[in-house]
Amino acid sequence: MWKILQEPCVPHAVMMFFPRLFVQLLFQVFFNTRDTPEEVNKLWKRCQQHHGLGTSPNRFAVQTLKSLLCRRQCEDVVTAMEHNHGWDMLLSADTHHYAMGLLAREISCVSQPLCSRIFCYLLRLLSSQEPRWDLPALAFLVEILKYQDLSERTAKRVLQILSPRLQCKCRERRRLALRALLDLSEDPWMVRRGKWLKLCWGKQHHGRALASGAGAAAPSSPASWFSCPSALGQAFGLRGLTQQGGVSQTCVPHRPKKCAA
Repeated sequence: MWKILQEPCVPHAVMMFFPRLFVQLLFQVFFNTRDTPEEVNKLWKRCQQHHGLGTSPNRFAVQTLKSLLCRRQCEDVVTAMEHNHGWDMLLSADTHHYAMGLLAREISCVSQPLCSRIFCYLLRLLSSQEPRWDLPALAFLVEILKYQDLSERTAKRVLQILSPRLQCKCRERRRLALRALLDLSEDPWMVRRGKWLKLCWGKQHHGRALASGAGAAAPSSPASWFSCPSALGQAFGLRGLTQQGGVSQTCVPHRPKKCAA
């Protein structure tokens, strides 16, 4: 990929499959930062000897990612990440998912259509990918969710992805899932479906439960999102409380204003 991106004329296929290449490079950065397998280290040493590469595998993946963004005319994203130390955060296991959120926000300011393509690919990964990578992927998805024009089918897929993460032991996964629910509660399809939920769920009671228990009452299976009002009711109850100032910023982080496409 690095060699291809250095050519004067990049093949059209690279731009066509940009979302997949972009996400897979992020995937490589994450796993090489967490734990680089011994066979990868051996291969990398041979590559260093033959090609004069002086960086580690994860840093090289970041360099390739920057080149890919520049080829997609997203130089502003690369610069903004540099300014906010986002690339360094991406190379740390402790701050990787925060950097993913920052990267998502910067890309959404440059191109919302591009975000939509990445969003569709992330949905597929979060439906089947191994749990170790779901936190950074979820962090990215949450930041671009608010810009998506969701169909009913897609909204249901998002809810099915959020369902198990509301009951996860990881506090950060629960926080991101709750934030995604808050954004979903403003989607037109969710608003229509939520009218009858307000009759079933008291906004004050269940909103307080969310703020203190972080989704402890979430359904146990994806199918139950639509057989009972619990998940969607949580979203509307939480939104009601935020409008009244009843949920702290630690539970629902500041949501940035939408940027122009």
